[in-house]
Amino acid sequence: MKTTTLNEMGRFFRRALVLGVAGACAMASQSAMAQNQNEIRIGVLQPLSGPIANEGRRQLNGMENMRDIINERGGINGKKLTWVVGDAPDATSATNEAGRLINREGVKLIAGTFSSSMCLPGSDVAERNNAIYFEVSCLDTRYAKRGYKNTYRAAADAGGMGYNNVEFIKNSLQKKLGIDLKKIKLAFLSEDSAFGQGITEAGRKRAQTLGMTVVATEFYNRNAMADFTPLILKLKALQPDVIVAATYTNDSILFWRQARQLDFNIKALVSAGAVGFGSPDFGKTFGNIAEGPFTVNQANDINLNALSKDGAALEVEVKKRYEATYKEPYGGSALLGATGVAVLAEILKKTGGDLNPDKFRAAATGLDIPIGSLVHGWGAKFDANGQNLDERVLFPVTQWQNGNQITVWPEKFAVAPARNVPLPKWADRK
Repeated sequence: MKTTTLNEMGRFFRRALVLGVAGACAMASQSAMAQNQNEIRIGVLQPLSGPIANEGRRQLNGMENMRDIINERGGINGKKLTWVVGDAPDATSATNEAGRLINREGVKLIAGTFSSSMCLPGSDVAERNNAIYFEVSCLDTRYAKRGYKNTYRAAADAGGMGYNNVEFIKNSLQKKLGIDLKKIKLAFLSEDSAFGQGITEAGRKRAQTLGMTVVATEFYNRNAMADFTPLILKLKALQPDVIVAATYTNDSILFWRQARQLDFNIKALVSAGAVGFGSPDFGKTFGNIAEGPFTVNQANDINLNALSKDGAALEVEVKKRYEATYKEPYGGSALLGATGVAVLAEILKKTGGDLNPDKFRAAATGLDIPIGSLVHGWGAKFDANGQNLDERVLFPVTQWQNGNQITVWPEKFAVAPARNVPLPKWADRK
């Protein structure tokens, strides 16, 4: 009978251990492969820390809300959408996180990023790596003009929003003010990033084309702005009828507070974007004192009769679920995130979930969805630069009424008429 030595026993157990680990690894690999075959992994970049983290989080919440609804309805050809999230509070982190998502996490498509400051560097990285970059809300006018083949945007850019600001004044507000269009005195107030500049330059150009009176165009650095007093006193001396604003949230709150303190009275304020006067934080801060400002923004309430049957049903479900889950009004940043994912899903349905850049481009440029068909009344038709056409993106004008942003224009999508025009004087507000 052969005696088994300790060394032989050791070799036996080591071999068994290796075989066991190898088998476990093989099983794990097979499991991961099966899981990946049933998933469409998408990188998501949002500012989840830093000064605009509240809006980044809201947009991510909106994206997740729509993702969950899509997955519950069968996903994309039976495949579930899953997110791999990166925090991008500034341009440097957007560059680094985009690289991490593509090169370490292996994603082939990145969606995001809320802010104009992050979408350019993030999409630069994606283009260099032949990955798809799908923007749901960045407004930088340069984004879709770089000749990139893998870059897309579901929303309109800042130029379209600035144009709509002035169109609202021309087609609706002017009648309520009772002032001849060319005699309405406009003052443009804008933070100086690509977001503010794009909105303001487009709005000012449209106003000048219409022969309107522009008494001031004031830019400021939102990161350094601590006191609007000198600027407000300058505007007060010029006596504009309407302020046309492009601001972020903290600076809009500061401006409104100091305008009240300095008794700077205007007849109307029209702004653009999900930040600034369009942010839920503006309404939370001021309560009744927030009543009145208009914003070209996504609204949490829209005339369902103007939507398709399926679009209206989805509108109701998305809003109800969001407010139940996140315990806050649905609108602005969250709504842009949800709508962007809805448009992205329409493209992925055409590719069967395949993220090959060439197949994705063919599917995107082949979309032709009329306005009013998708959630929030959007449609989709992409040009050769990957930009959803302005006429397919519904950016209604909302107004703060009773603590909510209510759609007041265009009339087809409105749920209530505009009010507080002209704005009551500060002394008459409670």
